[in-house]
Amino acid sequence: MTTAPRILVIEDDRDVAALVARWLTAEGCDVTCHAGLGDVTPEGLAGADCLVVDLRLTDSAPRQTMVWAAAQRHARPVVVITGQVDVPEAAALGRSRIPVMMKPLGHEDVLSAVLAAATDAAITRLLSGVVSGLRALLTAWDGGGR
Repeated sequence: MTTAPRILVIEDDRDVAALVARWLTAEGCDVTCHAGLGDVTPEGLAGADCLVVDLRLTDSAPRQTMVWAAAQRHARPVVVITGQVDVPEAAALGRSRIPVMMKPLGHEDVLSAVLAAATDAAITRLLSGVVSGLRALLTAWDGGGR
């Protein structure tokens, strides 16, 4: 099982998505990009350690994106990016402890926010796999001794 953090970037601006993907890939992350919420599959979500989501996507209103992002944060960390400094939804997300990054994005700021969240999630995923494996071994060992 790989320990590389798996990042799902949801950004409709292809240049921004490519830039964020390049930064994260250079740090050893496995990055997948989608242009909108409609492109995201349940399988893609299940495999992600962290989501990087633009607040203003062409296929959803900011409030819809905000509600979606808030719902996702219970399963995995979410980092929201936006170019609109005065969006009330961005302030609400910040109060919900979802990091909000304002465009233009800073390399170090993005790496710091995303890698911290994704690394914790990747380690949890890895440890969960180890615990499952140990349980299976103990069950097999216990069953063989009877």
